[in-house]
Amino acid sequence: MKLLKEKNILENMVLLDAIPIGLQDLGGIDKDYIWVHIKAKCRDYTINEETNKIIEKKSSKSDYFEEYWKFIRTEKRWVLDDIKQIDQITNLSFFRIDAPNRYH
Repeated sequence: MKLLKEKNILENMVLLDAIPIGLQDLGGIDKDYIWVHIKAKCRDYTINEETNKIIEKKSSKSDYFEEYWKFIRTEKRWVLDDIKQIDQITNLSFFRIDAPNRYH
């Protein structure tokens, strides 16, 4: 999109549901992550960055979507690191849970 001078715009994002489905808790910065099943809706369109004109518009209404979002822990906050589409994951065991109990 950068080469084509295009930009994807997401507006009026409404989070409908967020379900944690995988995590790794190793107690270290940049090692901890959480996968969340996101259900949301928003307006989604593409513009030409030079003219700001709309190139592609899915619809005039908000579009519903579901995705898997991975957040990693940095020194100051959790940051979005990866997004997987629902159809990219065929086996939910992809989302491991690795959180050793440190309180034994």
